[in-house]
Amino acid sequence: MRAFLSHSSANKTVVIAVHNALQKQSTWLDRAEIEWGDPFLEKITEGIASATDFVLFWSSEAAKSEWVRLEINMAFIQLLNRSAIRLRIVTLDNTPLPLYLQPFHVFSVATIRDPAKEIVEKLAPLLNAPVRSARSGFVNRHRDIERLEDAVDNQDVSAVWLFGFIGIGKSALVREALKRIFEGVDSVTIRVTAGTGWVELALALNAQARGEGLTESLSHEEIERQIRLAIETLAEDGRLLVVTNVQHWLNEDGQPEAPLTFLLNVIRELPSFVKRPVFLTSTRRPELEMSSHSWVDLQHINGLEDEHIAVLVRNWHFSIYGKELPPEDGKRIAAKLFGHPVAARMVAGLLGDHSADYLEKYPRELVSLRRDLARFLVQDLKLGAPAERLMETLALAGIALPASILAGGLSDEEFQQAVEQCARAGLITADLKIDSHPLFRDLFWHRLHRSDYQKQARQLAAALRRQLSTLKMGSPEYAELLPVTFRLLAIAGDFGAAAALRRDLSGELAEAAIILYNRRNYALADQYIGHVLEGDPKNWKMRLYRIRVRIRQEEWEQADRLIAELLKERPTDVSALHAKGWRYLRQNRLDEALEIFASIISRREHRASLRSAAECLYRMNRNPEALVFLARVKTQESENPFDLDLESRILEDMNKLEAAYESARLAAARDPLNGHMQHRLGQIRSKQGKPELAILHFQKAIELNSDLFIAANSLVSAYLDIGRAEAAQELTGDLIEKARTPTDRALVEHTKARIAFSNNDLVGSETILKKEISLSHNLVPNLGLLVQVEIALFDKNVRDFPTIADVALNTAEQSLAKIRTLDQSNKFADTLQETVAERRERLSGPGAH
Repeated sequence: MRAFLSHSSANKTVVIAVHNALQKQSTWLDRAEIEWGDPFLEKITEGIASATDFVLFWSSEAAKSEWVRLEINMAFIQLLNRSAIRLRIVTLDNTPLPLYLQPFHVFSVATIRDPAKEIVEKLAPLLNAPVRSARSGFVNRHRDIERLEDAVDNQDVSAVWLFGFIGIGKSALVREALKRIFEGVDSVTIRVTAGTGWVELALALNAQARGEGLTESLSHEEIERQIRLAIETLAEDGRLLVVTNVQHWLNEDGQPEAPLTFLLNVIRELPSFVKRPVFLTSTRRPELEMSSHSWVDLQHINGLEDEHIAVLVRNWHFSIYGKELPPEDGKRIAAKLFGHPVAARMVAGLLGDHSADYLEKYPRELVSLRRDLARFLVQDLKLGAPAERLMETLALAGIALPASILAGGLSDEEFQQAVEQCARAGLITADLKIDSHPLFRDLFWHRLHRSDYQKQARQLAAALRRQLSTLKMGSPEYAELLPVTFRLLAIAGDFGAAAALRRDLSGELAEAAIILYNRRNYALADQYIGHVLEGDPKNWKMRLYRIRVRIRQEEWEQADRLIAELLKERPTDVSALHAKGWRYLRQNRLDEALEIFASIISRREHRASLRSAAECLYRMNRNPEALVFLARVKTQESENPFDLDLESRILEDMNKLEAAYESARLAAARDPLNGHMQHRLGQIRSKQGKPELAILHFQKAIELNSDLFIAANSLVSAYLDIGRAEAAQELTGDLIEKARTPTDRALVEHTKARIAFSNNDLVGSETILKKEISLSHNLVPNLGLLVQVEIALFDKNVRDFPTIADVALNTAEQSLAKIRTLDQSNKFADTLQETVAERRERLSGPGAH
């Protein structure tokens, strides 16, 4: 037993007396345990982490103490993560306990004059009670560990590379194996992120290997030297190196890129790594040169067997709820989890709210091991707002953070409830720090609304900067938090503040640019791409993203020039060729685009090119061929929501609306937070003649993504379809604000023309349409609407002004002819043709003027 005594300094006399009386039973008191000069926060963290009991002495002073609040947060996290710790609360006065602490109240000494003696008498037997042991979160992987041990014993192997699906347990397996294979193991783990570049790697390695910082703005040669020096230091000290998530350093063909290539070369050159190999993990299988296979041992990590998953489910359930799950329930659920440890943890949390019968009856939540798993299960948890906020903050950071940083903006009670709900659901691990699995980081990052993420990033960066100011610059924690703070400031739009921290973090700046690109903040993304390219003009990835920005902004000439530069350097590079094809696809130059995608596919089954080829064929009305290409895509990834969405569009175009709706529904289920998927469902409902149902989908799409222009435009259109022109008019201002590209703005003009037409402002509608047609904007829809406007003008004038009516009818006939030229299969044009022919007959028939 070891008890941590948490108290306000105002109550220290009583608490010291209790501590002295219980000394032989090992109590922990900050005054006794912390020496002058010790890092105070670290020592408190260690004390709580090693405690079996947390005893809080509650009083009016304790209620006001920031230190007590911090200690309670740490203890509560320990309780959730490691159920062996016990919370005990002794009230020294009548100060009310917060609601979340009331279940842990054991007794009060508020009315006792000399409380220390009574506290000792009542507390001692409670502290001496046996501690319930926690169940293991790691179960039988003996065969995998044996394979790792064989690799370690192989005198030719300098690196062991584990690869397998995200969350399958690669890092946990390495940790467990190192404990078993090496006695008294001392290892250094470098976790690679999308923003880890040369400088970021050098910072992390030097902090962990040598306890030193890194001077800013070093030459590339010096950065390489610092990385090599850190690795040699680890090797000389006999420490092990683990580098996780190196898929961020693989190109789209799975081949290593810098700085991974440099790292592998250093490992190969140092003979000491033969006895103590470096361990690497990735989600993707690497494609290595044949010569590398002699010294790199590749190991594919599969899921656990059902019997072990059943044990893991039961262990997690016991850890979370403190009670046993019937073995038969564990076995029934295990068969649906495909050996996935993260799924086991999540399901264990779900089983507190749902029975095994429920999960068997409604298995959809469990059938996929891709990101769907996280999305399906989280949907059913009904997280409260504080829990959502906690998960979003972790998603923004991308790393584990202490409670003191994460609690910002939440009350004590809100934060504790958020931690409890997320920990029980298996969304987070809560130990000395709180962390979430990458599945959930990705999920909650996408939940952040475009209008919110920069504000939240700025707030979190401010908290991290305060934390950085308390840390030694050469410490591992400083090296971990610095790049995160830099990235958050950058995506918040404050590059000046980011550069003031550390200007040369080009890897994180590149990642911030990609984040902003994906969030459609193209101007800021392009600015950051420019900063990266100033220091590294040959950065291939950033040059590709600059091309994508130009294509998104429809700056075709600049995109062509940049693509030509890439292809001059690497004429057969797949990424550059695909960018060229995508540029043609975006401008609707379909024959040229298809030719490029076909040339790529002829060499290998390049997934992006297969899908883009299917998109081209769909737009060329070659739907059966498009479905064939899409089937080839689905052999590589059968449930990708974007592939299902394209399949839905193809089926819709073939007028198979029910099948199209089903594919769209599956796409939305696979990606339930994507507004585009809901928009697709609404479009199909509109085609089915169900605009009221379509409106619900469009509204849901906007709710998911308030910045989604196409959904807002479709909502206005749906209101017009049901005759609610006033509602459509009210949304026009918002629609104009959301228009980001020339194509968006052209659609706004078409919508304005439709509204004018609905309000019987025929001349106003005609003016807008003729201007847009003269600019070659949105030609077929604008010509179709112009035909309807001219027919209405004919009907208005045919009786009193037949010549004006004849001019309108001529314009309608000319517009129809242009539609026929542009789209020979347009069925709506057939209906318009009949209407125009009927008007011509009226004008030229008997009795005509």
